[in-house]
Amino acid sequence: MCGICGFAGLDDLELLKRMTTTLSHRGPDEGGIFLNNRRWRWADGYWQVIDGSGAKNAFNAGLGHRRLSIIDLEKGWQPISNEDGSIWLVSNGEIYNYRQLREELIGKGHGFYTNSDAEVIVHLYEEYGEEFPLKLNGMFALAIWDSRTNRLLLVRDRIGIRQLYYLFDGGKLIFASEMKSILHFPSFKKEINCQALDAFLTFRYVPGPETIFGQIRKLPPASMLVFKDGEIKISRYWQIGYNQMQSSGSQRIIEEFYALLEDSVKLRLVSDVPVGIYLSGGLDSSAILGLMSNFVNERIKSLAIGFDASTDELSKSQRIGSLYGTDHSVTRMKAEDLNLLPKVLWHLDEPYGDLIAVPMYILSKMAQGKVKVVLTGEGADELLGGYVYQKTMYWGYLFSRLVPGIIRKAVFLNLLKITPPAALNAFFHYPARLGQSGKRRLEQYLSKIDCPQESYLSLTGLFTNEEKRELYAAEFKQGLSKESYPEDMIREYFSQRHSNGYFDQLLALEFRNWLPDNILFTQDKMAMAHGIETRVPFLDHRLVELAFTLPSNLKLNKLFNDKYILRKATARFINRKIAKSKKQAFRVPIEDKFESSFEDLIHEYLSEKRIKNRGYFDPHYIGKIISSRKNDFLANMKVASLLMFEIWLEVFVDNKGIVN
Repeated sequence: MCGICGFAGLDDLELLKRMTTTLSHRGPDEGGIFLNNRRWRWADGYWQVIDGSGAKNAFNAGLGHRRLSIIDLEKGWQPISNEDGSIWLVSNGEIYNYRQLREELIGKGHGFYTNSDAEVIVHLYEEYGEEFPLKLNGMFALAIWDSRTNRLLLVRDRIGIRQLYYLFDGGKLIFASEMKSILHFPSFKKEINCQALDAFLTFRYVPGPETIFGQIRKLPPASMLVFKDGEIKISRYWQIGYNQMQSSGSQRIIEEFYALLEDSVKLRLVSDVPVGIYLSGGLDSSAILGLMSNFVNERIKSLAIGFDASTDELSKSQRIGSLYGTDHSVTRMKAEDLNLLPKVLWHLDEPYGDLIAVPMYILSKMAQGKVKVVLTGEGADELLGGYVYQKTMYWGYLFSRLVPGIIRKAVFLNLLKITPPAALNAFFHYPARLGQSGKRRLEQYLSKIDCPQESYLSLTGLFTNEEKRELYAAEFKQGLSKESYPEDMIREYFSQRHSNGYFDQLLALEFRNWLPDNILFTQDKMAMAHGIETRVPFLDHRLVELAFTLPSNLKLNKLFNDKYILRKATARFINRKIAKSKKQAFRVPIEDKFESSFEDLIHEYLSEKRIKNRGYFDPHYIGKIISSRKNDFLANMKVASLLMFEIWLEVFVDNKGIVN
C-alpha cells in the first residue's frame, strides 16, 4: 500500500513535490518522483536527485510515489522502470501472484533489478500491452508512463479495492490516490457537484464515477484510462459473468469455494513484514482467521474495537482470539473521540455520512506499531447476500409475486399501519429504534414493490426525494438537473437480466457501488491514515467470479440462512455457534454512549445561522429533523450525515483543519 500521484501535459516539479508530500501518511517509509527523465528520492528531510538526464519528452509526464514498505524493503522504492528507462510505473497496492509472473517473464527474457511486485507490472506491460491487468491477482491503482508512445495509462483493480482519482482539464491530466493531492493543481476550482451532493444525501456516500467536486472523477473499478495527444479514453478490461451453475452439484461447488478462499488467504499472507487481522468476532473475520492459522507459525496479532455497548462484538472477538491463541488487542471508542471528525473527514476526502469511520480510524491507529498489514472480512456480505435488508428485499420481491397488488394494499399495508415499530425485528437491523419514520419507510417500500429501483431507494435511502425537496434551499434546487442521478443509477442495474434474476440484480448493484465507493473506500482511507495496509481475501477476483455464478440457494438458503455456502465451507473448522450466528450490525451507539458529545457537535455545526449562510439547506427543516432525533434511529442517521457534510465543508472549502 502506498500513495501515487502525477500528471501528463505539465512540467511543474514543485507541483509534483507538493502533491507527493500530501500523500506522505499513505507511505511514511520513503518517497520518490520522476519528471523529465530524472528521479528524485526523499531522504534526510529533502528531495535528492538520484539519476537521469533531465531531458524532456515531446509530451511530458510526472509521477510521484509515497511508499509503505511491504515487499523488498531495501530496493523496492518507486517510480520504477524497465531496463532501458522507456517505461515508468508508480503503483499503490499488492500483486499476490507476482512470484509466478516474475518466473514467467524471466523465461521470456526480461531482466529484473529488484524483488518487488511493482517491477513485475512494468515487464508485464512490455510483454502484453493493455492486456496486462488480466494477468494480475491483487489490489492496485497504478500509473504507467510509456515514453515510446507518449501516453499515460491509469488502471484500477477489478473490484475497486484501491482508490484512484483524476482531473482532466484542457489537455492536461492530473491523478492521485486521494483527492486532496489533486487540489494543489493551480487551475482547480472548489465547485460542489450538485448531483453528487444529491446522491450523497440518498446513499450517505458519493457513488462513482462522480465526486463531490465537479472537476474531479473516480476511475471506475476494472477500468483503464489512456491519455494520449491531450485526450482520454476509458475502457473496462474485466466483466463479471453470470452463467449460473446447477445446484445439483452443490457439494462440489462448496469444496471449490473453500479451496479458492483458502488459496486467497494464503496468497494474502505474502509479505516481508508482520501480518495481522481485524477480528470482529463474526463469521467472516473468524473464517479468515481460521484459514490464516493453517499457514502462520507465529502468534497472529488480532485487533478489535467496540463501545462497551450491545451493538459491538468485543466479547465474541475475544473468545475467537482465545480459541486460536492470537495476540489480541482491544480498544474502545470514547465519547470525546467524536471530536476526531474533522481529521477523519480530511482523510476521507469526501463527505461520508456514517459515524462508523471514527472507530475505523481509531482501530487503524491502534494497529500502527503492531503490524503493517491486516486481513479483513469485508466483501462476504456483498458477494453472498449477508445484509438483513437484502433478505428483506428478496422476501418482498417474492411477496409481490405471490400476493396481488390489490390485496397487498387493502390488507397488509393497513395491518402495517397499526404494527408498533419494535415488532419489525424480523426485517431491520435496528427495528426498535427506527421509530415511526422507519415504519413509514417500510410502508413506502411495500407500496412501491412493483418498481425495483423505487422500492430499493425507499428501503435503503437516507432522504427520499420528497424529503429532499423540503430539505434543499431554493437556490440549491436550481443547480440540480431534472434527472435523478440516484434513481437513474439504480434503474440501470435493475434493467439488466442476470441468471439468478432479482437477487443477482440486487447483489450486482451492491457489488458495483456500495462495496467500492462505501465499504472499501472507508477502509482504504482510514487504514492509510496510519500507514496500514488492509487485504481482503473474500475479494480475490476468482472467488468473485465463482460467487456470481452460484445458484441463489447457496447464498440464501430457505430464505433465512444467509451466506449459506460460507457457513457450509467453513463448518469444518469454525465454532458451531459462530457458524450459525446472525450478522450483527457494527454501528456507533449514539443514543447509548455518545449523546452528549453528538449534541455538542450539532450545536456547533448545524446552527440555523450557519446552515442559512451555506445556502444548501433549509435551516427550519433541519431543525425539525434534529427535534425528532429522540428514539428515532433514522433521524439520527440524517443528522449525522448533515453534520459530517458541514464539517467536510469547513475542512475542504473553508480550508480549516488541514493536516498536511
